[in-house]
Amino acid sequence: MPDSERNPEEWRRVKQILADVLEQPEDLRAGFLDSVCAGDATLRRRIEALVRAEAEPWSFVDGAATGSFLTRDLSGRQLGAYEVVEEIGRGGMGAVYLARRQGDFDRRVAIKVARPGLADPEALRRFLAERQIAATLEHPNIARLLDGGATPEGEPYFVMEYVDGEPLLAYCRDRDLTLDERLALFRQVCAAVGFAHRNLIVHRDIKPANILVTREGTPKLLDFGIAKLLAEDGGEARSRTATMFRALTPEYASPEQVRGEPITTASDIYSLGVVLYELLTGERPYTLATSEHDELVRVVCEVDPARPSAAVTRSRDGSAAAVPRGETAGSLARRLRGDLDAIAMKAMRKEPENRYASVAELSDDLDRFRRGLPVAARQGTISYRVAKFSRRHRAGLAATALVLLAVCAGLAATLREARRAREAEARAERRFRDVRTLANFFLNDFYDAIRFLPGSTPARQLIVQRGLAYLDSLSLEAGDDPSLLRDLAEGYQHLGDVQGNPAQGSSMLGDMPGAQKTFRRAADVRERLAASATATRQDRLALARIDSLLADSYTLDGEYRQAIDLARRSVGLMSKEMEAAPSDPEVLRQLAHTQINLGSALKMANRPDEALAAFQSALAVYEKLFTSDPSDIVDRRRLFVAYYKIGALENSQKRYEPAVDVFRRAVALAGESHRREPGNGAVSRDYSFALEGLGESLVSVGQLREAVDILSSRRALQQELADADPSDANARIWLAEGTCSLGEARIAAGDAAAGIRDLQESRAMTASLVAKHPDDVSARMALAHSFAALGGATEGAESRAWLEKARDVYLGLRRDGKLAPAVEALLARVEEQIAESGGTR
Repeated sequence: MPDSERNPEEWRRVKQILADVLEQPEDLRAGFLDSVCAGDATLRRRIEALVRAEAEPWSFVDGAATGSFLTRDLSGRQLGAYEVVEEIGRGGMGAVYLARRQGDFDRRVAIKVARPGLADPEALRRFLAERQIAATLEHPNIARLLDGGATPEGEPYFVMEYVDGEPLLAYCRDRDLTLDERLALFRQVCAAVGFAHRNLIVHRDIKPANILVTREGTPKLLDFGIAKLLAEDGGEARSRTATMFRALTPEYASPEQVRGEPITTASDIYSLGVVLYELLTGERPYTLATSEHDELVRVVCEVDPARPSAAVTRSRDGSAAAVPRGETAGSLARRLRGDLDAIAMKAMRKEPENRYASVAELSDDLDRFRRGLPVAARQGTISYRVAKFSRRHRAGLAATALVLLAVCAGLAATLREARRAREAEARAERRFRDVRTLANFFLNDFYDAIRFLPGSTPARQLIVQRGLAYLDSLSLEAGDDPSLLRDLAEGYQHLGDVQGNPAQGSSMLGDMPGAQKTFRRAADVRERLAASATATRQDRLALARIDSLLADSYTLDGEYRQAIDLARRSVGLMSKEMEAAPSDPEVLRQLAHTQINLGSALKMANRPDEALAAFQSALAVYEKLFTSDPSDIVDRRRLFVAYYKIGALENSQKRYEPAVDVFRRAVALAGESHRREPGNGAVSRDYSFALEGLGESLVSVGQLREAVDILSSRRALQQELADADPSDANARIWLAEGTCSLGEARIAAGDAAAGIRDLQESRAMTASLVAKHPDDVSARMALAHSFAALGGATEGAESRAWLEKARDVYLGLRRDGKLAPAVEALLARVEEQIAESGGTR
């Protein structure tokens, strides 16, 4: 006897349970049946048989289904104006087909058809409600309803925009999106859900599988088939069933959903929190020990998930999203700790009233995190706002922000007092001097104390922001007062160091345009002082120093002609001062330092002989000074720099044997400093550079095993520096360059597989850096180098593709006027390799 001829009440129960079973993930169906069948073996066998029959062909005979009543092949059928092409998905309520409009082969649509035999009034009402709901939603991030109708057999269907995309997590994983890019996608999803809520619609099944991302990167929210229309009278009562599993996906369901309680917009906010958690960590917040209903209720309603920053260290299965591009598990945990932890956990609070009041509030908090502002999910106390930037750093940095605020507040008060009535002038002047003294300490002595501290980037960023505002205010009050002008110039110079002095290494922020602008302000003030009637010898030397600093920054930014002119002017100024005091060690050091900067600019301008002469002049001075006092760590570093510069020049001129000898001396000096000061970021950076130079030279002379060992040590050291301060863009550029050098050495030594992995890692790091800092010449050069190295390590079409990418980057630098003449040879070599492979320009 067909099932349809059995007791109608019993048949409705079978169909209802079957629909609910098919809405469960396969791994939860057994536990679900244990719960709803309650020991009724006959009922369970019938349900299981119907589930197995779901894939069988069927036909209608007198309105009853034979075989499965759940699926059939509608391919080639005509539904209204649409021709069905193929099935692309199915669920407990129906199947989804790819179709095209008759006579229009470019217009593809998705048609959702209610399953055959869907005669249960409640299930049919739900399906029709889906069509009605979808028709009310017009939003760029929601799949759009186009049409609707019924099949000849009476099953309702509706036609939706066809979304050619990937599920959210797969899209993020396959394209190796950064954390910021993932959050930007998620905020678009929030916009779609918020729009639905404003139209009185709750989705009730938000999960990554219901969020497809198009090739253009636009997320689309799908499947409002279990949504609840808040304005619908009595809808909630009608949608309740004997099971608590209906209309939910357990892994993303809120506590009130799994308990069968009334659903509100807070349930969607909870599900968004779970999606956000998985997007951040690659892990779901809960792990179910069994598929039992009671276990689900217990875990979702009672167990607090680990914070995202703790979850990133857990093992991942194959379906989990990978660690975002540019992050390690450790660096990701540090980025999540604090604000993102709080945002995700607030969205997933057990009690609906303790979650975000709206999706817009959740999205706004993520935007505040992106902009570096305090987030609402955390306590908005003054101490939190002040300490936000230094939460993960030493306790002293928290006090830094308080001191800075006090300085700025005091300065503002001082400036106001200075403009007040004449009778208060003396008191205001005293206060101005006090604040000026405190500000000078903060900008100079305090900055010097923290500049090499790993993780101090947020503090230095705050110094720049507040310090420039202070100095600009001070410039309005300075007039012709030499003392004030000297303070002003010194302050600008220190802030320029923080922003982008190449000599500062890991203590700079990598903002070269900002550094140049600040250095030029200092130079303007220094020129005023040097040209004044009250100019001192120190004023003239200070002008020479700032010229030298500007020259070095122009070299790093690819402005070689300006760099050479400024460096020569600096040398001329100091040479005049040397005539008056030929044995002054400070003037000697400054002259040698400027000769190093001049040599660097000449080398990049492809004038190697002049560059070598400048480096050797500096080396002679530094060797003399270091020999007289070997304990002077500053002279030790200067001597190291001279050796390093000469070694790099010899390498570039293919004089590899002399380069090895010079680099060994540089490694010995830097290694000794590193052993004495293992926590000094600048010393560690110098040592890593020396190791890299020696390793690359050893590759060139064929000493490959030693080269691989040395470059491996260098990479590990640079990884420590990058991990110590994830905000330091320069440390990540150096890490990428070192990784590329190691990869090339491994390939030369015969380990091609490991070498290519290193090159790919270098490429990924530099691509991420260029995306964040598109004007950074060093990052762009490193990216081109990684592309070229991959081109040399691969063959055929793959090799040509990498080489063409390298050429594009080099040509972009040339268009921007940033391609050094010395690097033109690299571009020429890449073009030659492309031509040899049969490629065209």
